[in-house]
Amino acid sequence: MRSVLVHGALATFGLVAAFYVWTAGDRTVRPAESVTLFACADSTLEAVKLVTKKKTVDVQFGRKDGKKGELASFISVHTPDETTPTNVTVDRFAASDKLDRLAERLLPFSADRSVGTVDDAKLRELGLHTPSDSLAVTCSGETREWVLGNKTYGGRTRYAMAKGGGPVQLLANGLISDLEMSEFRFMQRDLVRVQLRDLEKIEVTAAAGARTLIQLNRLDSVKATWVDAEE
Repeated sequence: MRSVLVHGALATFGLVAAFYVWTAGDRTVRPAESVTLFACADSTLEAVKLVTKKKTVDVQFGRKDGKKGELASFISVHTPDETTPTNVTVDRFAASDKLDRLAERLLPFSADRSVGTVDDAKLRELGLHTPSDSLAVTCSGETREWVLGNKTYGGRTRYAMAKGGGPVQLLANGLISDLEMSEFRFMQRDLVRVQLRDLEKIEVTAAAGARTLIQLNRLDSVKATWVDAEE
């Protein structure tokens, strides 16, 4: 009997823990020492720009009917040639739904912790004396910018400071890494955002002519097939 009670208690604990993890995954959990740097609301977020030695990532958050449009947000990645920096390759692409999750993690724009004001010697040590990397956030027409220094031990956070000076902050490095990898993590790769079973007709047009295909038995994944409309 005692064994049954013990196993029952462990099972209950497991269910509670699983429920907590499941629900916690739907929101951004910030450290208790976090500091809000820019009280920007999701509905007013317009752009985020990351500048590094290797590339510049410019994220434009679009809106449609007051909400995020499915293809309304775009990302531009400017990559200078390693041998000829004046030659810059620009890739511009539509952003996927994953960008919405980035916005949820980003806002309100916060630091994990404030290090406080430090002297010039410490700024050099943290990589903030003459930094080349920066991060800018634009909300409601207002842009705020932070310069980025070295990563902390373990790489979980990165030293940052408001452009123009001020206290040193620790930003979550995962956010910056995601922006650096935008073309791999946020590119919209779906040609159309509908289920295959919802497609009734496809029209393909080329220089040599056009062709129309229709889907028969589209609601049955086994019997569904595409045929030429003329046949």
